[in-house]
Amino acid sequence: MKAKDIVTAVGIGLTFVASVWNLLYTFSATKTTRYIDIVTSARIEWIQSVRENMSRFAGLARHWSITPIADADISIRSITKIHQHVRNRHISALRYFRHEP
Repeated sequence: MKAKDIVTAVGIGLTFVASVWNLLYTFSATKTTRYIDIVTSARIEWIQSVRENMSRFAGLARHWSITPIADADISIRSITKIHQHVRNRHISALRYFRHEP
Protein backbone atom coordinates (compact mmCIF):
# COMPACT_ATOMS: atom_id res chain seq x y z
CA MET A 1 0.00 0.00 0.00
CA LYS A 2 1.41 3.34 -1.03
CA ALA A 3 1.47 6.53 1.05
CA LYS A 4 -1.06 8.06 -1.31
CA ASP A 5 -3.52 5.24 -0.58
CA ILE A 6 -3.05 5.61 3.19
CA VAL A 7 -3.68 9.37 3.04
CA THR A 8 -6.79 8.76 0.92
CA ALA A 9 -8.11 6.12 3.37
CA VAL A 10 -7.46 8.39 6.38
CA GLY A 11 -9.19 11.29 4.58
CA ILE A 12 -12.22 9.13 3.78
CA GLY A 13 -12.35 7.93 7.40
CA LEU A 14 -12.14 11.46 8.80
CA THR A 15 -14.82 12.64 6.39
CA PHE A 16 -17.10 9.80 7.49
CA VAL A 17 -16.54 10.61 11.19
CA ALA A 18 -17.23 14.31 10.57
CA SER A 19 -20.40 13.46 8.62
CA VAL A 20 -21.72 11.20 11.40
CA TRP A 21 -20.95 13.85 14.04
CA ASN A 22 -22.71 16.51 11.93
CA LEU A 23 -25.74 14.24 11.49
CA LEU A 24 -26.02 13.61 15.24
CA TYR A 25 -25.54 17.30 16.09
CA THR A 26 -28.14 18.39 13.53
CA PHE A 27 -30.64 15.82 14.80
CA SER A 28 -30.14 17.00 18.40
CA ALA A 29 -30.47 20.67 17.46
CA THR A 30 -33.58 19.99 15.38
CA LYS A 31 -35.18 18.04 18.23
CA THR A 32 -34.54 20.90 20.65
CA THR A 33 -35.83 23.50 18.20
CA ARG A 34 -38.95 21.45 17.52
CA TYR A 35 -39.66 21.18 21.26
CA ILE A 36 -39.25 24.93 21.73
CA ASP A 37 -41.56 25.62 18.78
CA ILE A 38 -44.24 23.30 20.17
CA VAL A 39 -44.08 24.87 23.64
CA THR A 40 -44.18 28.38 22.17
CA SER A 41 -47.20 27.63 19.98
CA ALA A 42 -49.01 26.05 22.95
CA ARG A 43 -48.33 29.18 25.02
CA ILE A 44 -49.59 31.43 22.25
CA GLU A 45 -52.80 29.39 21.96
CA TRP A 46 -53.24 29.46 25.75
CA ILE A 47 -52.72 33.24 25.92
CA GLN A 48 -55.24 33.73 23.09
CA SER A 49 -57.73 31.53 24.91
CA VAL A 50 -57.28 33.50 28.15
CA ARG A 51 -57.73 36.79 26.27
CA GLU A 52 -60.93 35.58 24.61
CA ASN A 53 -62.35 34.25 27.87
CA MET A 54 -61.49 37.44 29.76
CA SER A 55 -63.00 39.54 27.01
CA ARG A 56 -66.17 37.47 27.06
CA PHE A 57 -66.34 37.60 30.86
CA ALA A 58 -65.70 41.35 31.02
CA GLY A 59 -68.32 41.99 28.35
CA LEU A 60 -70.92 39.87 30.11
CA ALA A 61 -70.12 41.40 33.50
CA ARG A 62 -70.36 44.93 32.09
CA HIS A 63 -73.57 44.17 30.22
CA TRP A 64 -75.22 42.56 33.23
CA SER A 65 -74.10 45.35 35.55
CA ILE A 66 -75.81 48.07 33.50
CA THR A 67 -78.82 46.08 32.27
CA PRO A 68 -81.82 46.07 34.58
CA ILE A 69 -83.32 42.64 35.01
CA ALA A 70 -87.00 42.72 35.79
CA ASP A 71 -87.50 38.99 36.14
CA ALA A 72 -85.74 37.34 39.08
CA ASP A 73 -85.79 33.97 37.30
CA ILE A 74 -83.69 35.42 34.47
CA SER A 75 -81.24 36.79 37.04
CA ILE A 76 -80.86 33.38 38.67
CA ARG A 77 -80.31 31.76 35.26
CA SER A 78 -77.68 34.39 34.45
CA ILE A 79 -75.82 33.75 37.68
CA THR A 80 -76.05 30.01 37.06
CA LYS A 81 -74.62 30.53 33.57
CA ILE A 82 -71.65 32.47 34.98
CA HIS A 83 -71.09 29.77 37.57
CA GLN A 84 -71.08 27.11 34.85
CA HIS A 85 -68.50 29.08 32.85
CA VAL A 86 -66.23 29.28 35.86
CA ARG A 87 -66.76 25.61 36.69
CA ASN A 88 -65.96 24.61 33.11
CA ARG A 89 -62.55 26.25 33.49
CA HIS A 90 -63.15 29.06 31.04
CA ILE A 91 -61.88 31.52 33.60
CA SER A 92 -59.94 29.27 35.97
CA ALA A 93 -56.81 29.84 33.88
CA LEU A 94 -56.46 33.16 35.71
CA ARG A 95 -55.12 31.37 38.77
CA TYR A 96 -51.79 31.16 36.94
CA PHE A 97 -51.53 34.95 37.08
CA ARG A 98 -51.69 35.07 40.86
CA HIS A 99 -48.64 36.52 42.53
CA GLU A 100 -47.57 34.53 45.53
CA PRO A 101 -44.57 35.92 47.44
